[in-house]
Amino acid sequence: MEQETQTPHKRRVRYKGKYPKKFEEKYKELQPEKYQDTIEHVIRKGNTPAGMHISIMVQEILDFLQLLDWSPLVISIKTGIVATILSFFFGIFAARAVMKLRPGARAVIDGFLTLPMILPPTVAGFFLLLIFSLRRPFGAALYENFSIKAVQTWLGCILAATIIAFPLMYRNARAAFEQVDENVIYAAQTLGLSERTIFWKIRIPMAKPGILSGTVLAFARAIGEYGATSMLAGNIAGRTSTISQQIAMVLQNGDFALAGFWCLVIFVISFVCLVALNLFGEKKSKGKKHVFHRKNKKTTGSL
Repeated sequence: MEQETQTPHKRRVRYKGKYPKKFEEKYKELQPEKYQDTIEHVIRKGNTPAGMHISIMVQEILDFLQLLDWSPLVISIKTGIVATILSFFFGIFAARAVMKLRPGARAVIDGFLTLPMILPPTVAGFFLLLIFSLRRPFGAALYENFSIKAVQTWLGCILAATIIAFPLMYRNARAAFEQVDENVIYAAQTLGLSERTIFWKIRIPMAKPGILSGTVLAFARAIGEYGATSMLAGNIAGRTSTISQQIAMVLQNGDFALAGFWCLVIFVISFVCLVALNLFGEKKSKGKKHVFHRKNKKTTGSL
């Protein structure tokens, strides 16, 4: 009678520290196009340490980042910085000029300056295209006399982002100026200070929190602009393709992984801007409370 042979039970070995040499050699022999098949085979067999899965995953992420075209991020950051600088100065001076107008004219001009914040960005892009198109008198004159072209250029990205971000800067600056104590301004005028000195030395420092919040919001809005930019500047890779336009393009191609990556990038940038704004606001409010408590102590001590 034949004796049945029992196959010994294979015990799973847990590897600690470095991988065995055979796994390192096997990993080195893998070809990039075979990564996915190898991962599925390893998971199905279950006889390879989990660290190898992590190594392959990390390698795939590094390859993805290495092959990625970073020009949309660079273009968006540059456009956001330039548009924020322009919105900063134009917004401050527009807010100051509107405050000097009569109530009726102030309402009309304020509505006109705030309109890009209410209108869809594509409508603003349409009007910009009508103004700066080479087929229109103004756009043709700019190109013929000064060689300035806004359509399908980076200048178009700047113009579109500035027009869309400007109302945020303007509204915050005007609200900040309206909260400045006019008694301080009257005291400065009685001391013989000029209007320019009062504006830069008194109004701007006292309105600093509102101006800073408008600057941060304008930057966050500028780097995420899509509608007006696509209408005026187009979507040219390496020249006018911003992050928002890149997301729309890769989604049309069905590349959800790349679209998700760019969405994560713009989400992180916007979130960091808002957190920085909130932290600065809390710091300012704590400073005001500290000064208020010190004044109260002095008054109570004198009594």
